[in-house]
Amino acid sequence: MEAATALDLVEAMAAVAVVVGSAELLTLRSEFASDGLLSAEITARFRATNARSRLARRLGPALVRPPVVAAAVVVRLLAGAALLAALAARARPSPWLLALILAATLVVHHAMVFGLNAADQMVLVVFAGATVAEAGLALDRDALVLGGLGFVAAQAGLAYFVAGVAKLAGPAWRAGDAVRAIVDTTAFGLAPVSDALHRSASAARAASFVVVAYEVAFPVVFLLPVEAAAAYLGVGLLLHLGIAAVMGLNLFLWAFAAAYPAILHVAWRW
Repeated sequence: MEAATALDLVEAMAAVAVVVGSAELLTLRSEFASDGLLSAEITARFRATNARSRLARRLGPALVRPPVVAAAVVVRLLAGAALLAALAARARPSPWLLALILAATLVVHHAMVFGLNAADQMVLVVFAGATVAEAGLALDRDALVLGGLGFVAAQAGLAYFVAGVAKLAGPAWRAGDAVRAIVDTTAFGLAPVSDALHRSASAARAASFVVVAYEVAFPVVFLLPVEAAAAYLGVGLLLHLGIAAVMGLNLFLWAFAAAYPAILHVAWRW
């Protein structure tokens, strides 16, 4: 996969992730109120207490004020939409637009002491790498392009592998109990799936095995021929689609799938 094509696909899916994520945050804006879970007062105290420098202690509380957070969410939403529009028009987006999304995302994440997950971290990784790669295309510097896409690919591979090893180390995952426990929850559960897994312990163990095996073996994708790597990533897309349908983790699908074109480009260059 050519670098420009890979970068277009990376940016398109990452843009969908930030648009969807920002829209979700706008519907949850009450959580940033004074009596909300993410109230500015609580977050400011937490950031000030854990700051490692005088600048961080002074700047941190200012960045969690509701007007600042709201502005960052709106800027990220509009910038993500602008990125999608540029890609749809087959125009090369400015690295500054990607950097703006990255900066706005950092502000939003700074204001969220709770509620962030691996998908949010992957969004940061993708936009950091895409910004460097886009700058490389603008400056005609192949090293920057490969470095940016390689960074995204390597971080994705590491994320899958570490997640798989962590699950493998847990007896609950090896027994299939963790899968049942997750789908039993109000936040991430789905009654028909929960009932099916409780009726069949072997199905729960099989579901756990598939997820853990796929994640632990993920780094092998970099050693496969491009066609085989694409097939392996196709399995990943199916897994994420299933997880999104069952658990409602829509952002994981877009955030991690955004790294797949970068992985294919690295496999192609390899």
